Amino acid sequence: MTKNIKILERIYFGLLVIILLLIVFNSYFITHSFSRETMTSIVLSLGLFAAAYIVYSLYRREVSKNLEELEVLKMDKLGLEEKIAEAFQYIGQLNVQIEEIRSVFSEVKKYPESKSELKYILDWLADKVLATTDIPWICFKVVEPEVSKLLAEHCKIRGNQQGQSALRHDVNVRQLIDGTLPEGYTCFDSGHANLDFRVYCLMPKQELSKEQRMFIKAIMNQLEMFYLIFTSLSLSKNQAIK
Repeated sequence: MTKNIKILERIYFGLLVIILLLIVFNSYFITHSFSRETMTSIVLSLGLFAAAYIVYSLYRREVSKNLEELEVLKMDKLGLEEKIAEAFQYIGQLNVQIEEIRSVFSEVKKYPESKSELKYILDWLADKVLATTDIPWICFKVVEPEVSKLLAEHCKIRGNQQGQSALRHDVNVRQLIDGTLPEGYTCFDSGHANLDFRVYCLMPKQELSKEQRMFIKAIMNQLEMFYLIFTSLSLSKNQAIK
């Protein structure tokens, strides 16, 4: 398109020059001589043409400058639109995470007193983590570090990815405690050192945002609290029976 415009401009200026020459030399074609009046007319015509060309060149330069600035503004506009879209997407994800965190703290109406109720809580918390991340599976493990004993475990797989269920058996309790996980795994722990148990969240290694990490950490703290309440209630019930 730009090439065609340049060709048309050259044709236009070529015709303009031909017309100017015909006008300038019109008197010569008639009288076959150059008089003072004819030379004055030629000089004035050429001067006007030169002035018109200079004005046109300045105009073209200004137009080109404005077009370049317009392209920069268009690029800036596209960049701003992308940033706004990313911001809205981020806000949407953040709202989902906030709602999930709120539900973790408010939806539990009954603390677990039996293994079946504890399993339900574990499954519910695993759903919360899967809902706010793209990881294919997750595995909660409650461990007694002193004796490297597995106290409770619950794994959750996203959708129909049944082949992922075997991955959790590649990691033993000692590896969780020592932080020596095999390649391809990552783990979050509750982090409280004044309890006789620790909660771990095992999952495939994947890039997570700061907010997702904070959410998983909050889930781990809640799970730690639920397990502590579960052991306390279970102990109280056993003592009452005795």
